[in-house]
Amino acid sequence: MRHAPLTSTITGAALACAFACAPSQPPALTVSLSGPSAPADGLSRVAVSARATGLDATAVVSFTLAGPGLLSATQARVQDGVATAEVYAPFESELTAGAAGATVTASAIVDELPVVGSAELSFTIPTGGPPVLLARATPDRVRASSGEPIVLVIEGRRLTDAVVALAADSAAVELPQSITLTQDGALFHAEIEVLPPAEPTVVEVTVSGGGAPPVVIALHFIGDDDAAFDVTGTFAQVSYSVVEIGGLIFLDPDPQCVVAPSFGLVRVEQQGMQVTTTAELCDIAMPSVNVVLIGESRTWVDPSFVAAMNAAGGEVLTMEVGADGAFAPDVASLPPSVMGAELTGAGEALPTSADDPRVRDDDGDGHPGVTIHNSTQGDQYTVSRTRLLTMDGAVVDSDALDAVQTAETESVILNGGSGGLSPIITPMPSPSHLRRVDGRNGAPNIAARDGDPASVSCADVRAYAAELSAAAPGPDRATACQ
Repeated sequence: MRHAPLTSTITGAALACAFACAPSQPPALTVSLSGPSAPADGLSRVAVSARATGLDATAVVSFTLAGPGLLSATQARVQDGVATAEVYAPFESELTAGAAGATVTASAIVDELPVVGSAELSFTIPTGGPPVLLARATPDRVRASSGEPIVLVIEGRRLTDAVVALAADSAAVELPQSITLTQDGALFHAEIEVLPPAEPTVVEVTVSGGGAPPVVIALHFIGDDDAAFDVTGTFAQVSYSVVEIGGLIFLDPDPQCVVAPSFGLVRVEQQGMQVTTTAELCDIAMPSVNVVLIGESRTWVDPSFVAAMNAAGGEVLTMEVGADGAFAPDVASLPPSVMGAELTGAGEALPTSADDPRVRDDDGDGHPGVTIHNSTQGDQYTVSRTRLLTMDGAVVDSDALDAVQTAETESVILNGGSGGLSPIITPMPSPSHLRRVDGRNGAPNIAARDGDPASVSCADVRAYAAELSAAAPGPDRATACQ
């Protein structure tokens, strides 16, 4: 939750032009797979083919993968009208459930317009391989003598026996000596409620059996003055910018509600009840609107735009968290985030011309300001300034934080303006969700998604985006602006 622009920061700039042009829709790009699924064995491969009419013989198709697995190439040249790549299956340890979905997306430029296609792929737990035991505690800690249990979740894969043994290193809790897991194909599952002892302690429980290596999970029973969570670690963040757009006769309907997700990597440190977060924006999905005659008008940005947004971010955010997990830091006192210009004061007017000496090429693409691409209006060179107004949220548990932010934004398009039409941009409260991804407490560890298991990176977060969105879905567009 570093002070960085929300997606809504540039929503106004992306839609501040008139939708006066009406080019024909570009042809669709078709993505096909050699198979709809593959086992998560780290060895299997799925061939990907991308086809589109009008692709130049020397065209390049870009591939992205949302979900587990790895791409053999992110760009491929067209040969005989087709661009190809492969998806390497992940290892089953990368899956966060019995199966996981992935989306392969291909994009290219045809007649100076983007074409995009995608296909869905699923990875399943292999039926062959050594037995595996997993365990996690939900939540990872409760107050001693509170009467609230910790749920011990035990999962197995390809076990030779459904009965597993339980052993605690302390007599402070009562556990059965063994438990029979429910079997569903190669998967085994059981849950046990563990009541807290009268005094604070940490109990380590060893789960063994089924031919798998034993697994140890820590149960934290804390005192009345202890924090009911420990959020130190690495989190993936999905934020949903919610904006209402209206006042343009070309909108169909007018107004429209836009929900645009962005994804980030957040490092969290906790000292007592003080939590410090440092975030890096990894990817941003720009909004689309529906326009009369044309249909969908899309906007998108390049990775250099994301880098510029990170550079525009301000201070690391430190906040006090209440005993109930609630937090409401004073984000309104933070300096505004400015993109595409260098300003000397918070109230200084934004540049309105590319010739203004204050304009900066923050995304380094050779054009003034920062560039937003639009399927009906072409490239828009913009300047924007955003102020965070409020942030209210809560620590759900040691593995999750949720918040809602509000902000205000000003934006100027430096090339062409709006043709005399000014949309009404109304930012709405925008939810944000952090979920642990470093493997602690039995949470998923996504570090290997980019092929380097040493640490979690933005590439890992981008590959995890589909699963994160499923775990923390955004608001419904039909009601989000009400």
